[in-house]
Amino acid sequence: MRAASNSLVILQSGNTKTRHHVAWPEDMKLNPDLWAEVFLKLPVKTLVRVRDVCKSWRSIIDSPDFITEHCEQFKKNSDKNQLLLVERTGPLRLKYSGKVIRVVNKLTFEEIRQITKVSEKCKIWDVFDGLFLYQDYDATIYTSLKIWNPSVGKSWRLPDPPRPLPRLLGQGDDKLVLGFDPSSKDYKVIGFRRNDGVSVKKLSSEIAVYSGINRLWKIKTVEVNEPFSYFAVLQHQHHFCQGAAHWIVSDGARNDGGFEYTHVLSFDFGIEEFRCVELPGMEMFKCLFVFGKSLAVFGISAESSRIWIMGEDVGEVVGEKQWILCFEGGSSLDAYNFFKEYKFARITYDEYTGEFFVVVSTNSETKLMSYNITSQRIMAFVTVVGNRTCCADSYVESLVTF
Repeated sequence: MRAASNSLVILQSGNTKTRHHVAWPEDMKLNPDLWAEVFLKLPVKTLVRVRDVCKSWRSIIDSPDFITEHCEQFKKNSDKNQLLLVERTGPLRLKYSGKVIRVVNKLTFEEIRQITKVSEKCKIWDVFDGLFLYQDYDATIYTSLKIWNPSVGKSWRLPDPPRPLPRLLGQGDDKLVLGFDPSSKDYKVIGFRRNDGVSVKKLSSEIAVYSGINRLWKIKTVEVNEPFSYFAVLQHQHHFCQGAAHWIVSDGARNDGGFEYTHVLSFDFGIEEFRCVELPGMEMFKCLFVFGKSLAVFGISAESSRIWIMGEDVGEVVGEKQWILCFEGGSSLDAYNFFKEYKFARITYDEYTGEFFVVVSTNSETKLMSYNITSQRIMAFVTVVGNRTCCADSYVESLVTF
Protein backbone atom coordinates (compact mmCIF):
# COMPACT_ATOMS: atom_id res chain seq x y z
CA MET A 1 0.00 0.00 0.00
CA ARG A 2 1.20 3.50 -0.80
CA ALA A 3 2.32 5.93 1.87
CA ALA A 4 -0.34 7.82 3.73
CA SER A 5 -1.04 11.49 3.10
CA ASN A 6 -2.05 13.83 5.91
CA SER A 7 -4.55 16.65 5.42
CA LEU A 8 -6.33 19.02 7.73
CA VAL A 9 -10.08 18.64 7.38
CA ILE A 10 -12.52 21.03 9.03
CA LEU A 11 -15.95 19.54 9.64
CA GLN A 12 -19.01 21.56 10.50
CA SER A 13 -22.21 20.34 12.11
CA GLY A 14 -24.69 23.09 12.86
CA ASN A 15 -22.73 25.79 14.71
CA THR A 16 -19.98 23.40 15.84
CA LYS A 17 -16.71 23.17 13.95
CA THR A 18 -14.00 20.57 14.57
CA ARG A 19 -10.55 20.22 13.06
CA HIS A 20 -9.14 16.80 12.24
CA HIS A 21 -5.88 15.62 10.74
CA VAL A 22 -6.94 12.75 8.49
CA ALA A 23 -4.49 10.25 7.01
CA TRP A 24 -5.46 8.13 4.03
CA PRO A 25 -3.44 5.98 1.61
CA GLU A 26 -2.61 7.53 -1.75
CA ASP A 27 -4.61 4.91 -3.67
CA MET A 28 -7.73 5.75 -1.64
CA LYS A 29 -7.75 9.44 -2.57
CA LEU A 30 -10.80 10.68 -4.42
CA ASN A 31 -10.34 12.01 -7.92
CA PRO A 32 -11.13 15.71 -8.54
CA ASP A 33 -14.60 15.00 -9.92
CA LEU A 34 -15.62 13.15 -6.77
CA TRP A 35 -14.14 15.85 -4.54
CA ALA A 36 -16.15 18.41 -6.48
CA GLU A 37 -19.33 16.42 -5.74
CA VAL A 38 -18.47 16.44 -2.04
CA PHE A 39 -17.67 20.16 -2.02
CA LEU A 40 -20.93 21.05 -3.74
CA LYS A 41 -22.78 19.99 -0.59
CA LEU A 42 -20.75 22.23 1.75
CA PRO A 43 -21.68 25.81 2.72
CA VAL A 44 -19.53 28.75 1.63
CA LYS A 45 -17.86 29.40 4.98
CA THR A 46 -16.69 25.79 5.17
CA LEU A 47 -15.35 25.90 1.62
CA VAL A 48 -13.41 29.08 2.37
CA ARG A 49 -11.58 27.13 5.05
CA VAL A 50 -11.03 23.80 3.29
CA ARG A 51 -9.64 25.48 0.13
CA ASP A 52 -6.47 26.11 2.15
CA VAL A 53 -5.90 22.42 2.84
CA CYS A 54 -4.07 21.73 -0.42
CA LYS A 55 -3.51 23.09 -3.92
CA SER A 56 -5.75 20.53 -5.59
CA TRP A 57 -8.71 21.42 -3.36
CA ARG A 58 -8.13 25.13 -3.96
CA SER A 59 -8.04 24.51 -7.70
CA ILE A 60 -11.42 22.74 -7.57
CA ILE A 61 -13.11 25.30 -5.33
CA ASP A 62 -11.75 28.33 -7.24
CA SER A 63 -12.73 27.07 -10.69
CA PRO A 64 -15.46 29.16 -12.41
CA ASP A 65 -17.51 26.07 -13.28
CA PHE A 66 -17.55 24.90 -9.66
CA ILE A 67 -18.45 28.37 -8.33
CA THR A 68 -21.37 28.65 -10.77
CA GLU A 69 -22.67 25.15 -10.00
CA HIS A 70 -22.30 25.62 -6.23
CA CYS A 71 -24.26 28.88 -6.39
CA GLU A 72 -27.04 27.21 -8.39
CA GLN A 73 -27.20 24.28 -5.95
CA PHE A 74 -27.55 26.54 -2.92
CA LYS A 75 -30.11 28.75 -4.67
CA LYS A 76 -32.43 25.76 -4.86
CA ASN A 77 -32.21 25.24 -1.11
CA SER A 78 -31.94 28.71 0.40
CA ASP A 79 -33.78 31.02 -1.99
CA LYS A 80 -37.16 29.74 -0.95
CA ASN A 81 -36.97 30.70 2.71
CA GLN A 82 -34.44 33.52 3.03
CA LEU A 83 -35.34 37.17 2.71
CA LEU A 84 -32.91 40.09 2.67
CA LEU A 85 -34.05 43.18 4.61
CA VAL A 86 -32.43 46.59 4.86
CA GLU A 87 -33.64 48.32 8.01
CA ARG A 88 -33.05 51.81 9.41
CA THR A 89 -31.58 51.91 12.91
CA GLY A 90 -32.85 55.39 13.73
CA PRO A 91 -34.84 58.33 12.38
CA LEU A 92 -33.43 59.79 9.18
CA ARG A 93 -32.99 63.26 10.70
CA LEU A 94 -30.59 62.02 13.36
CA LYS A 95 -26.84 61.87 12.75
CA TYR A 96 -26.53 58.36 14.09
CA SER A 97 -29.13 57.01 11.71
CA GLY A 98 -27.92 54.03 9.73
CA LYS A 99 -29.01 50.77 8.12
CA VAL A 100 -28.74 47.17 9.16
CA ILE A 101 -28.59 44.52 6.43
CA ARG A 102 -29.82 41.19 7.67
CA VAL A 103 -31.21 37.89 6.44
CA VAL A 104 -34.50 36.70 7.93
CA ASN A 105 -36.76 33.69 7.57
CA LYS A 106 -39.34 34.42 4.89
CA LEU A 107 -42.18 32.85 6.86
CA THR A 108 -41.50 34.27 10.33
CA PHE A 109 -39.18 37.29 9.83
CA GLU A 110 -36.94 35.80 12.53
CA GLU A 111 -33.32 36.81 12.03
CA ILE A 112 -31.04 34.17 10.54
CA ARG A 113 -27.95 36.38 10.58
CA GLN A 114 -26.90 40.00 10.41
CA ILE A 115 -24.64 40.78 7.48
CA THR A 116 -23.43 44.31 8.25
CA LYS A 117 -24.30 47.86 9.25
CA VAL A 118 -23.98 50.73 6.80
CA SER A 119 -24.66 54.47 6.79
CA GLU A 120 -28.15 55.76 6.03
CA LYS A 121 -27.03 57.24 2.71
CA CYS A 122 -25.29 54.09 1.48
CA LYS A 123 -27.00 53.26 -1.81
CA ILE A 124 -27.54 49.57 -2.54
CA TRP A 125 -28.20 49.28 -6.26
CA ASP A 126 -28.62 45.52 -6.58
CA VAL A 127 -28.05 42.16 -4.88
CA PHE A 128 -27.37 39.14 -7.08
CA ASP A 129 -25.72 35.74 -6.48
CA GLY A 130 -24.53 36.87 -3.05
CA LEU A 131 -22.91 40.03 -4.46
CA PHE A 132 -23.87 43.56 -3.37
CA LEU A 133 -23.56 46.43 -5.84
CA TYR A 134 -23.42 49.62 -3.76
CA GLN A 135 -22.03 53.11 -3.20
CA ASP A 136 -20.97 54.82 0.01
CA TYR A 137 -21.78 58.46 0.63
CA ASP A 138 -18.78 60.57 1.60
CA ALA A 139 -19.56 64.09 2.87
CA THR A 140 -21.47 65.54 -0.11
CA ILE A 141 -20.99 63.00 -2.94
CA TYR A 142 -21.35 59.31 -3.63
CA THR A 143 -18.04 57.47 -3.95
CA SER A 144 -17.16 54.96 -6.63
CA LEU A 145 -19.22 51.84 -7.20
CA LYS A 146 -18.18 48.74 -5.28
CA ILE A 147 -18.95 45.04 -5.43
CA TRP A 148 -18.94 43.18 -2.12
CA ASN A 149 -19.33 39.52 -1.27
CA PRO A 150 -19.84 39.23 2.51
CA SER A 151 -19.61 35.42 2.40
CA VAL A 152 -15.94 35.48 1.34
CA GLY A 153 -15.18 38.84 2.98
CA LYS A 154 -13.98 40.60 -0.16
CA SER A 155 -14.90 43.81 -1.97
CA TRP A 156 -13.87 45.29 -5.31
CA ARG A 157 -13.87 48.94 -6.38
CA LEU A 158 -15.09 49.61 -9.91
CA PRO A 159 -13.57 52.41 -11.99
CA ASP A 160 -15.81 55.38 -12.74
CA PRO A 161 -17.97 54.99 -15.86
CA PRO A 162 -16.61 56.95 -18.83
CA ARG A 163 -18.30 59.97 -20.30
CA PRO A 164 -20.97 60.70 -21.45
CA LEU A 165 -22.41 58.97 -18.37
CA PRO A 166 -20.93 60.91 -15.42
CA ARG A 167 -24.35 61.02 -13.75
CA LEU A 168 -24.38 57.28 -13.17
CA LEU A 169 -22.96 57.69 -9.68
CA GLY A 170 -25.72 58.17 -7.16
CA GLN A 171 -28.32 59.92 -9.29
CA GLY A 172 -32.01 59.20 -8.89
CA ASP A 173 -32.71 59.12 -12.63
CA ASP A 174 -30.25 56.29 -13.26
CA LYS A 175 -30.49 52.54 -12.80
CA LEU A 176 -27.66 50.04 -12.26
CA VAL A 177 -28.28 46.31 -12.60
CA LEU A 178 -25.92 43.47 -11.69
CA GLY A 179 -26.21 40.24 -13.69
CA PHE A 180 -24.47 37.26 -15.23
CA ASP A 181 -23.75 36.16 -18.78
CA PRO A 182 -23.75 32.32 -18.67
CA SER A 183 -22.16 32.00 -22.12
CA SER A 184 -18.97 33.80 -21.06
CA LYS A 185 -19.37 33.26 -17.28
CA ASP A 186 -18.95 37.00 -16.88
CA TYR A 187 -20.60 39.08 -14.16
CA LYS A 188 -21.55 42.48 -15.57
CA VAL A 189 -22.94 45.79 -14.37
CA ILE A 190 -25.30 47.57 -16.77
CA GLY A 191 -26.02 51.28 -16.33
CA PHE A 192 -29.14 52.87 -17.85
CA ARG A 193 -30.07 56.54 -17.77
CA ARG A 194 -32.83 58.90 -18.84
CA ASN A 195 -32.43 60.62 -22.17
CA ASP A 196 -31.67 64.30 -21.57
CA GLY A 197 -33.43 67.10 -23.40
CA VAL A 198 -36.73 65.33 -24.12
CA SER A 199 -40.15 66.13 -22.65
CA VAL A 200 -41.16 62.47 -22.44
CA LYS A 201 -39.12 60.35 -20.08
CA LYS A 202 -37.35 58.02 -22.45
CA LEU A 203 -34.51 55.61 -21.85
CA SER A 204 -31.26 56.77 -23.42
CA SER A 205 -29.95 54.66 -26.28
CA GLU A 206 -26.48 54.89 -24.69
CA ILE A 207 -25.82 52.45 -21.86
CA ALA A 208 -22.73 51.72 -19.78
CA VAL A 209 -21.52 48.11 -19.51
CA TYR A 210 -18.87 46.91 -17.05
CA SER A 211 -17.29 43.50 -17.55
CA GLY A 212 -15.93 41.66 -14.52
CA ILE A 213 -13.58 39.66 -16.76
CA ASN A 214 -12.16 42.61 -18.69
CA ARG A 215 -12.31 45.02 -15.71
CA LEU A 216 -13.44 47.78 -18.05
CA TRP A 217 -16.45 49.99 -18.77
CA LYS A 218 -17.67 50.60 -22.27
CA ILE A 219 -20.39 52.79 -23.76
CA LYS A 220 -22.77 51.02 -26.10
CA THR A 221 -25.65 52.26 -28.27
CA VAL A 222 -28.70 50.02 -28.15
CA GLU A 223 -32.14 50.03 -29.74
CA VAL A 224 -34.72 51.09 -27.16
CA ASN A 225 -38.39 50.13 -27.23
CA GLU A 226 -40.60 53.09 -26.33
CA PRO A 227 -42.75 54.51 -24.82
CA PHE A 228 -42.40 52.36 -21.69
CA SER A 229 -38.69 51.52 -21.39
CA TYR A 230 -37.51 54.25 -19.04
CA PHE A 231 -40.43 53.93 -16.64
CA ALA A 232 -40.04 50.16 -16.53
CA VAL A 233 -36.30 50.12 -15.88
CA LEU A 234 -36.42 52.87 -13.27
CA GLN A 235 -39.59 52.03 -11.33
CA HIS A 236 -39.94 48.25 -11.40
CA GLN A 237 -37.79 45.66 -9.73
CA HIS A 238 -36.40 43.28 -12.31
CA HIS A 239 -36.42 39.49 -12.36
CA PHE A 240 -33.20 37.83 -13.51
CA CYS A 241 -33.17 34.45 -15.23
CA GLN A 242 -31.86 32.83 -18.43
CA GLY A 243 -29.04 35.40 -18.58
CA ALA A 244 -31.37 38.41 -18.80
CA ALA A 245 -33.06 41.01 -16.59
CA HIS A 246 -36.82 41.24 -17.17
CA TRP A 247 -39.32 44.02 -16.41
CA ILE A 248 -43.11 43.91 -16.81
CA VAL A 249 -44.31 47.00 -18.70
CA SER A 250 -47.34 48.68 -20.26
CA ASP A 251 -47.63 50.26 -23.69
CA GLY A 252 -50.37 52.58 -22.41
CA ALA A 253 -52.62 51.68 -25.33
CA ARG A 254 -55.91 51.07 -23.48
CA ASN A 255 -58.72 53.28 -24.79
CA ASP A 256 -60.76 53.28 -21.58
CA GLY A 257 -58.07 55.10 -19.60
CA GLY A 258 -57.31 52.04 -17.47
CA PHE A 259 -53.95 50.44 -16.80
CA GLU A 260 -52.80 47.03 -17.94
CA TYR A 261 -49.39 45.39 -18.25
CA THR A 262 -48.88 44.33 -21.87
CA HIS A 263 -45.24 43.33 -22.48
CA VAL A 264 -42.05 41.94 -20.98
CA LEU A 265 -39.01 44.14 -21.59
CA SER A 266 -35.76 42.15 -21.28
CA PHE A 267 -32.08 43.03 -21.36
CA ASP A 268 -29.83 40.16 -22.43
CA PHE A 269 -26.46 40.25 -20.62
CA GLY A 270 -24.81 38.16 -23.36
CA ILE A 271 -25.60 40.14 -26.49
CA GLU A 272 -26.18 43.32 -24.41
CA GLU A 273 -29.42 44.22 -26.20
CA PHE A 274 -33.06 44.84 -25.34
CA ARG A 275 -35.91 42.70 -26.58
CA CYS A 276 -39.64 43.02 -26.11
CA VAL A 277 -42.19 40.20 -25.83
CA GLU A 278 -45.95 40.57 -25.68
CA LEU A 279 -47.59 39.10 -22.60
CA PRO A 280 -49.85 36.09 -23.11
CA GLY A 281 -53.56 35.69 -22.96
CA MET A 282 -56.69 37.46 -21.94
CA GLU A 283 -57.34 40.65 -20.00
CA MET A 284 -56.04 39.93 -16.49
CA PHE A 285 -53.87 41.62 -13.96
CA LYS A 286 -50.41 40.14 -14.59
CA CYS A 287 -47.13 39.98 -12.71
CA LEU A 288 -43.73 38.38 -13.29
CA PHE A 289 -41.95 35.81 -11.17
CA VAL A 290 -39.24 33.17 -11.58
CA PHE A 291 -40.40 29.55 -11.86
CA GLY A 292 -37.36 27.28 -11.47
CA LYS A 293 -34.94 28.67 -14.07
CA SER A 294 -37.62 30.17 -16.29
CA LEU A 295 -39.50 33.45 -16.42
CA ALA A 296 -43.20 33.08 -15.67
CA VAL A 297 -46.33 35.22 -15.71
CA PHE A 298 -49.18 35.00 -13.21
CA GLY A 299 -52.49 36.36 -14.47
CA ILE A 300 -55.56 36.84 -12.34
CA SER A 301 -59.09 38.19 -12.78
CA ALA A 302 -62.12 38.05 -10.48
CA GLU A 303 -63.13 34.73 -12.09
CA SER A 304 -59.94 32.81 -12.93
CA SER A 305 -56.14 32.64 -12.64
CA ARG A 306 -53.39 31.29 -14.89
CA ILE A 307 -49.63 30.74 -14.99
CA TRP A 308 -47.59 30.81 -18.19
CA ILE A 309 -43.92 29.84 -18.60
CA MET A 310 -41.71 31.54 -21.18
CA GLY A 311 -39.67 29.37 -23.54
CA GLU A 312 -35.89 29.60 -23.16
CA ASP A 313 -35.19 30.92 -26.66
CA VAL A 314 -37.63 33.72 -27.34
CA GLY A 315 -35.65 35.62 -29.96
CA GLU A 316 -36.09 39.34 -30.55
CA VAL A 317 -39.83 39.50 -31.27
CA VAL A 318 -42.07 36.52 -30.55
CA GLY A 319 -45.74 35.78 -30.43
CA GLU A 320 -47.99 34.30 -27.80
CA LYS A 321 -47.04 30.77 -28.83
CA GLN A 322 -43.78 31.19 -26.89
CA TRP A 323 -45.77 31.18 -23.63
CA ILE A 324 -46.70 27.75 -22.28
CA LEU A 325 -49.85 27.58 -20.12
CA CYS A 326 -49.02 25.38 -17.13
CA PHE A 327 -51.78 26.21 -14.64
CA GLU A 328 -55.42 27.25 -14.82
CA GLY A 329 -57.60 27.67 -11.77
CA GLY A 330 -60.23 29.68 -9.96
CA SER A 331 -60.12 33.11 -8.36
CA SER A 332 -62.20 35.63 -6.44
CA LEU A 333 -62.77 39.36 -6.37
CA ASP A 334 -60.79 39.58 -3.11
CA ALA A 335 -57.80 37.83 -4.67
CA TYR A 336 -57.95 40.01 -7.78
CA ASN A 337 -58.08 43.20 -5.70
CA PHE A 338 -55.25 41.92 -3.50
CA PHE A 339 -52.80 41.69 -6.40
CA LYS A 340 -53.95 44.96 -7.93
CA GLU A 341 -53.42 46.75 -4.62
CA TYR A 342 -49.83 45.54 -4.40
CA LYS A 343 -48.98 45.78 -8.09
CA PHE A 344 -45.50 47.22 -7.39
CA ALA A 345 -44.63 44.68 -4.68
CA ARG A 346 -42.02 41.98 -5.19
CA ILE A 347 -43.66 38.58 -5.74
CA THR A 348 -42.07 35.15 -5.38
CA TYR A 349 -43.55 31.69 -5.84
CA ASP A 350 -43.00 28.47 -3.90
CA GLU A 351 -43.36 25.53 -6.28
CA TYR A 352 -43.83 23.02 -3.46
CA THR A 353 -46.75 24.69 -1.69
CA GLY A 354 -48.33 26.63 -4.56
CA GLU A 355 -48.01 29.83 -2.53
CA PHE A 356 -47.24 33.30 -3.83
CA PHE A 357 -45.37 35.45 -1.31
CA VAL A 358 -45.84 39.21 -1.48
CA VAL A 359 -43.52 41.49 0.51
CA VAL A 360 -44.81 45.03 0.89
CA SER A 361 -42.49 47.63 2.40
CA THR A 362 -43.41 51.23 3.27
CA ASN A 363 -41.80 53.90 5.43
CA SER A 364 -43.78 52.69 8.43
CA GLU A 365 -44.03 48.92 8.14
CA THR A 366 -43.17 45.74 6.27
CA LYS A 367 -45.89 43.18 5.59
CA LEU A 368 -45.54 39.61 4.39
CA MET A 369 -48.63 38.26 2.62
CA SER A 370 -49.32 35.00 0.82
CA TYR A 371 -51.82 33.70 -1.72
CA ASN A 372 -52.52 30.03 -2.42
CA ILE A 373 -53.44 29.43 -6.09
CA THR A 374 -55.41 26.26 -5.29
CA SER A 375 -57.48 27.36 -2.31
CA GLN A 376 -57.51 31.10 -3.24
CA ARG A 377 -56.67 31.81 0.40
CA ILE A 378 -55.00 35.10 1.34
CA MET A 379 -52.95 35.16 4.54
CA ALA A 380 -51.00 37.83 6.38
CA PHE A 381 -48.01 36.06 7.93
CA VAL A 382 -46.58 38.97 9.84
CA THR A 383 -46.52 42.75 9.96
CA VAL A 384 -43.41 44.46 11.33
CA VAL A 385 -43.64 48.11 12.31
CA GLY A 386 -40.47 50.06 11.62
CA ASN A 387 -38.59 52.02 9.00
CA ARG A 388 -37.61 49.49 6.40
CA THR A 389 -36.17 51.16 3.35
CA CYS A 390 -36.02 48.26 0.92
CA CYS A 391 -36.50 44.51 0.57
CA ALA A 392 -35.01 41.88 -1.66
CA ASP A 393 -36.95 38.70 -2.28
CA SER A 394 -34.08 36.29 -1.66
CA TYR A 395 -30.47 35.97 -0.65
CA VAL A 396 -27.93 33.22 -1.21
CA GLU A 397 -24.36 32.88 0.02
CA SER A 398 -21.87 32.29 -2.77
CA LEU A 399 -18.17 31.95 -3.62
CA VAL A 400 -18.48 34.41 -6.49
CA THR A 401 -15.60 36.84 -6.90
CA PHE A 402 -15.67 39.84 -9.17
